[in-house]
Amino acid sequence: MNTTKSVSTAFNHNNHKASKTLEIKVKNKTLPSDPNPKHLGVCLDRLLVYCKYLEGCAIKIAKRNCILRKLARTTRGASQSALRMSTFVLCYNAAECCAPVSTRSLDTKLVDVNVRASMRTKRGCLKPTPIQWLPTSKPTVAPPLEKE
Repeated sequence: MNTTKSVSTAFNHNNHKASKTLEIKVKNKTLPSDPNPKHLGVCLDRLLVYCKYLEGCAIKIAKRNCILRKLARTTRGASQSALRMSTFVLCYNAAECCAPVSTRSLDTKLVDVNVRASMRTKRGCLKPTPIQWLPTSKPTVAPPLEKE
């Protein structure tokens, strides 16, 4: 067991016992206590509602949305297929990674807002576009003219 990579955490629904630190000794070294340990990239919290993890995913998707907006607003403009592929690679993959844990959390709204922003950028829609139309709305960007 690697004591430099290991931490101890107590998961408890009782608020009085929430701040309890465990004193676990391995090879005469006490393991440090961490209230939000990371396990396989997922940040855990006391109630297992994954609030910190979803906040991190929302920040990651928001940063990637900035890249998408720059792609969509270039002077030459990216093609619709390039925007679509970039949205899948940059934003949807990050959102899908947190999908299994987000079903139990109240903080899924943080990720949903950023995914909708990705959809709007991909489709060229404005913010007032109703949410239910986003997955099916047609792109507002004119298709390129075919050469004859």
